[in-house]
Amino acid sequence: MQINITDSVVRHSDGSLDLEATLEALSPKVVALVEKLDCDTLDIAQAVHAVFDMFKGSRMNTNAVVSFALQHLSVTPESAGELTAKVQEFIKMNSGERGSSLFSTKRGRSGGVARWDDVSED
Repeated sequence: MQINITDSVVRHSDGSLDLEATLEALSPKVVALVEKLDCDTLDIAQAVHAVFDMFKGSRMNTNAVVSFALQHLSVTPESAGELTAKVQEFIKMNSGERGSSLFSTKRGRSGGVARWDDVSED
């Protein structure tokens, strides 16, 4: 979903910009966009967590997590590229240290992504 700002511009009778009316016209469109983005993020979060629920305690490479998560989403050939990027971004943005993030990521041998809730504190 995209917002075309020029379609929402409101002008006074003299042709000058009516900022208040323009902002009022844009407001519902921005709210709808934010709600859609929030829903997309929630759907992606649920799909990624479903993968870790299926493979409890596993550490998997990112591509495997993405692939399994896409199976939980309504992916089509047209949306596969965009959803793949969004799932990868969700994992990246929520990876870090225990207690401050959802996922642990490691590189190399025994690497991959794991959900912190499933990783023992040994």
